[in-house]
Amino acid sequence: MTGVGFKGVRPLRDALELTRALRPFRRAVRPGPLVPDEEATVQATAEAWVTAALSARAAPSRAGAASPRPLVVVTHRPPVRALDVALVVDTGSSMRIWERAFTQLEHIFVQSGAFRAVTRWGLLPRRDGSRLVDAGGTRHPPDRLRDPSGRRLVLLASDAVGDHWYDRDIWETIESWAAVMPTALLHVLPRRYWGETAVGEPCLRMRLGAPGTPAPNAHYTVERGWWITGTAGLPLPVVGLSPAGLGRWAEALTSGATWAEGISTAVPGTGPAEHPSAYNRGWRTGTGSCSRRSCAARRRAPCTSRRSSHARRRCPRS
Repeated sequence: MTGVGFKGVRPLRDALELTRALRPFRRAVRPGPLVPDEEATVQATAEAWVTAALSARAAPSRAGAASPRPLVVVTHRPPVRALDVALVVDTGSSMRIWERAFTQLEHIFVQSGAFRAVTRWGLLPRRDGSRLVDAGGTRHPPDRLRDPSGRRLVLLASDAVGDHWYDRDIWETIESWAAVMPTALLHVLPRRYWGETAVGEPCLRMRLGAPGTPAPNAHYTVERGWWITGTAGLPLPVVGLSPAGLGRWAEALTSGATWAEGISTAVPGTGPAEHPSAYNRGWRTGTGSCSRRSCAARRRAPCTSRRSSHARRRCPRS
């Protein structure tokens, strides 16, 4: 047997454009802690001294008594970044060649200046449930990332071709994150290959209902393909690893000025039937959850293997 080595994916060449694509997240701010406003404090104190001096002249105090000189402290709450970001990288064997690219992407998130903090995690698939791995190699349950305040942005990076992507556990993990935090799937493969992975062809479009801080996925405004019926699961944006993909996602989550494409959090084979040609057939508009529907009955022969279940997500409506 002869071993074959791979050098890994070449570094991201469009680092500057990727940084610019994240700029919309800079608009996601909230009031910070109280801090003294030096200029306003000086002005308010000077005005108070003048008022005190005029009052002392109008009503002379007893001999030897000094006129009061109050210190007026003015505080304010400067805006601070509202979000931190957790970059969760799939640790499947096919993702090892992306190690250097994601190290660079982590630096890009830091350099963008759009987030309070940037952390990187590994997602370790296991038969008894997925685990998170931190930078020190310590394993944690997926709930370690949960932030009920919704101020954490979770971006799960994968090629979605591993066997674990056809199991229920990983999709339930993603849905648990999306229920309380803005969550998205960063697909590392080119757009034309998505249909051959567990993700399938995107069947939803989504964006934030009103400009503001990104909210959990359940609060998105969703447009569904005309062939989608029912309501179950949560909408999940699927983001391409490109300036255009990150830019559309950032705008959809901050201003709602554009749409991000995506899927539901349903397990492959139980989600909405998807077909790329149906994009030109119109959309249904709704909010919150998206559809989950099996289309195995529309196939002449049912899919029997786990690997073929992605086809059931993509089969056309008859």
